[in-house]
Amino acid sequence: MYNQLRDGIRAILFPKICMSCKGGLPGSDRLLCAVCASTRFEDPNPGRYSSPPDVLLPEIVYFLDAMWQFDTAGGLRDMLHALKYDGLLSLGHELGGLLYDRVFRQRPETETWLPANTVLLPVPMHKARQRARGYNQAAEIARGFASRSGIPLIDDQVVERVRYTKSQTGFSQAKRVKNLRGAFAVSDSACLMGRKVIIIDDVYTTGSTTFELASTIHEAGCGAIGILTVAAT
Repeated sequence: MYNQLRDGIRAILFPKICMSCKGGLPGSDRLLCAVCASTRFEDPNPGRYSSPPDVLLPEIVYFLDAMWQFDTAGGLRDMLHALKYDGLLSLGHELGGLLYDRVFRQRPETETWLPANTVLLPVPMHKARQRARGYNQAAEIARGFASRSGIPLIDDQVVERVRYTKSQTGFSQAKRVKNLRGAFAVSDSACLMGRKVIIIDDVYTTGSTTFELASTIHEAGCGAIGILTVAAT
């Protein structure tokens, strides 16, 4: 009875609301309502082609896909900011589950990317930056994806970010590529050899980060590579 009373008072004082539309979420442990999760944001690749329009993939990347088109007015930027900087890890888990259900499960190659031969690789964060922030938002998204899909995360020591790179904001594409050259390293190529790898990140902008990471793991002998992000600019 005490727990019910406590939960009732908490629901009155701190009602759960959707992070996007601010509508009520009574009795839910979700952070997004069903409407916002399914229809509020534009899908950049509704045909589930190998990549969204105007995205040119390197030969080593089998597909690149995203759940939502990034926007600055509809609340998506604020939501991803809360995940990245405010420690809202449960949001990352929820977005990872949605990424699996709304994007990966709809792709034509899903049945061939099975947990037995596929691993998830969240874009690594440099140790100094992760110590300062306390977590890697890409890893939290990947955990939610793993929970829904059964595809395992690769150990975070296998692929590391070995160079502390500057923020890419305002950089040209050429400067972004130069800034990230040699940023990643593989410590145990046996964990990647012949396996399909799905790289997970929060936002796809120009591909400079994920394509550099893809190049690094390709050289280490992995099989096909796919990239999935919550949003694409």
